[in-house]
Amino acid sequence: MKWNIIRFKNLSLKWKSFLIFMILVSIPSLVLGAIVLFQTDQMLRRQAVDSTVRVLDTLDQNVTYIMENVEDISSYMIYDNQFRKYLYGGKDQEEKEFSNLQDSIHAFSAFQIINKRYLDSIELQGLNGVLLTIGEPVTVDESKWVREAEEAQGGYVWSGAYPVRSTWTGEQKYVISLIRQIHDINDLNKTIGLVRIRLSESYFYSLISTKGFSPLTGSVSIVDSAGEILSHENKFYIGKTYPDSVLVNQMNEGKNLFSYSNKSGGYLVVARKIDHTNWYLVAKVDELEIIKNLDAIRTSIKGMTLFSITLGIMALIGFYWVIIRPIIELTRITIQVEQGDFEPKFKVKSNDEIGRLGLRFNKMLRTIQRLIETKYKLEIQHKESELKALQNQIDPHFLYNTLDTIHWTARLENAKDTSKLIVALSKLFRISLSNGKLWITLEQELEYVRNYLILQKQRVYFPLYYEIDREDHLANVLVPKKIIQPLVENCIIHGFKENRESGFIEIRCTSKDGSLCIDVMDDGGGFNPQQARSVISGDSEHGFALRNIQERLTLLFGETCGLQFFVGEGNGAHVRITLPIIQNEEAMNNRMGKG
Repeated sequence: MKWNIIRFKNLSLKWKSFLIFMILVSIPSLVLGAIVLFQTDQMLRRQAVDSTVRVLDTLDQNVTYIMENVEDISSYMIYDNQFRKYLYGGKDQEEKEFSNLQDSIHAFSAFQIINKRYLDSIELQGLNGVLLTIGEPVTVDESKWVREAEEAQGGYVWSGAYPVRSTWTGEQKYVISLIRQIHDINDLNKTIGLVRIRLSESYFYSLISTKGFSPLTGSVSIVDSAGEILSHENKFYIGKTYPDSVLVNQMNEGKNLFSYSNKSGGYLVVARKIDHTNWYLVAKVDELEIIKNLDAIRTSIKGMTLFSITLGIMALIGFYWVIIRPIIELTRITIQVEQGDFEPKFKVKSNDEIGRLGLRFNKMLRTIQRLIETKYKLEIQHKESELKALQNQIDPHFLYNTLDTIHWTARLENAKDTSKLIVALSKLFRISLSNGKLWITLEQELEYVRNYLILQKQRVYFPLYYEIDREDHLANVLVPKKIIQPLVENCIIHGFKENRESGFIEIRCTSKDGSLCIDVMDDGGGFNPQQARSVISGDSEHGFALRNIQERLTLLFGETCGLQFFVGEGNGAHVRITLPIIQNEEAMNNRMGKG
């Protein structure tokens, strides 16, 4: 060791500088470049996977929404009186009645097919010989799925993808079908028909292949647990078993992310199981595309290394003491930060860029530590809120089933009024809970108010009458949940609080200047509109319900929406709710995003 030191001292300054630079700059630069390459590779992989997972989440929601929509259509057919009467009576009914039923069912089904592009055709088959096809008729053997539907005893049976041939054009295409038995609602063991709802596979593929996938994504498909392909970019594979059993086995083992190789190359596979089915959304990310993005980074690292060597030879000592050494110190502290030590320890010795960087680094560490502490507190509060919500939660299925049991008990005891009230209360709870949704349609909101009034008619001591009217095109407009009922409650509690012979409430929903106007009027004692306006502005300790509605509306839609007060006919009360006309959740989300 001593001899090596002596030899180093005897070297010329040129060689000393070169050796110092090689040891202190070149080798660390090469190591750092390799680390950056590795971390960049991992980052690109994570970005590709995260992007694919986010898109698969969206596609999962879209596919699930379509499946639930189709299942809802089949449930409507099963429980609707016209469908059951059509299937049960069949052609033995009077010709005019049979024709009217057929026209009504045909109109409903045609409307669904026209407005839902993923629907290919609907076929309704009665065991008494009735067969009604809406949409493009096809020739196909569906006996396999029909047998499964018979075994399911009215449950949902989703088929795989299979080919059908149009009887109009003779062309072949692939469909995915929901097949379900229809039972007599009064005798669940009696089968009266079968419904087939066929979905276009090509629409499914257009849905999953064009919705936000990055260029890194190789392909996306839908595969069931047996390996049968339901939707794929290559029509040749549809309806066949996936050619690579290894991939199917990995999915069935519950692996959502894994590496996979075949003759075509290596892939990262992201699989997402669709709820309530044995279907998987499968996306393959081409690893070669990820690696190609590293070429530019490699070139940049080589150039930076050569540039560092040139500068180091020119000013080795100054470069090391003024720049490299503080950076090494900062790197050392960064490693401590990675290990969880966020105390600022960088000693600032100058006022140049390195010194200012150290100051900002220390400030950044303090900010990160403060943010982490805040995040932990928020998470604890969030967990406590979730726990309280779970403790106070009522199982809606238990509530509905209990009310349904009481309803049938009342009917068996011939207590029709009690049965009617129980049904109204059940509907009231069902709409009130509505799967936790904040937005419901205007028709559902009016149904909620209607059932509330049915219950109130039995509670008040005087005859209570009401009238609910709306324009037809406003049925599916989205409104905040329970926005009308508090006004109706005010009519009953405050408007009719004096001794009365009767009370009348009118609810009218109209569109005006592109907005939805909901007018709630009564013939009660009335109020002073100016006092009502002071209540919702917060100048009064009373009127919590009105103030709550006003605050919700202005928070959601801005100052142009809210409550207006007028003197009703006969000095009664007249309150108007003004809302924007929003037809679907996407428009609502856009509106809320802008808000």
